[in-house]
Amino acid sequence: MAAADVTAGQEAAPALRLTDVDVRFGPIHALQRVSLDVPRGRVTTLIGLNGAGKSTILKAITGLVRVQSGRIETGAGEDLLRWPAHGRGARFGLAYVPEGRGLFARMTTRDNLRFGSAAAARRQGERSAAPTLPEVLEIFPRIRDRLDSVAGNLSGGEQQMVSIARALLAGGDILLLDEPSIGLAPVVIEDIVSRLLGYVARRGLTILLVEQKTDLALKIADYVHILDSGVLRLSGTPDEVAGNRDITDMYFGRQT
Repeated sequence: MAAADVTAGQEAAPALRLTDVDVRFGPIHALQRVSLDVPRGRVTTLIGLNGAGKSTILKAITGLVRVQSGRIETGAGEDLLRWPAHGRGARFGLAYVPEGRGLFARMTTRDNLRFGSAAAARRQGERSAAPTLPEVLEIFPRIRDRLDSVAGNLSGGEQQMVSIARALLAGGDILLLDEPSIGLAPVVIEDIVSRLLGYVARRGLTILLVEQKTDLALKIADYVHILDSGVLRLSGTPDEVAGNRDITDMYFGRQT
């Protein structure tokens, strides 16, 4: 599938649509006219090497970086760029899990999770009903016994569970995950992902996932976008992407 034809095969209506998005950091052209759809109720992954622009896309959506030109809209045509960063989560149902988890390390797990519940209370309009704390603990039972532990003392896997649980408690429709597998053993991330995907399927949530572990990304995604130096090189289903020899040679190693 050609990079210019980024929406082909995506029968689901978009939750988000990026059109010709440009982001610069001084002389660095971090995103170059990137256009892509994030289908509602599906898992979309962004793949690429370090510095490809994957995390910049999430930060552009949330307002953490300035977009020089282009548009970021909801499926209904609402313009995210007209809203400040602090208002986008509530307005557009965004829940962001940053790289590095973003927990308050000196606070307890329970208090970290309360920030998610507080965000849900501030949301405008009727969006996906936020889960309760007991519901989230059913998804990630390992943190049930860690509620009164200081977050900085948890294992890496437990911290990632808390970070995702906090985002779920915020009640967003669109979950933005930045490198959730970093620093985690494969068995740990597989457990986290399987539990999360089960919940997402039940709730019909949308996921936009940045991931460097290409095998994981291709395994769980409905749609894949591959970026290189700020340019969108290829988009399609996992089978379509894996079947492109030029791309697989570049990102996954030459196959014999």
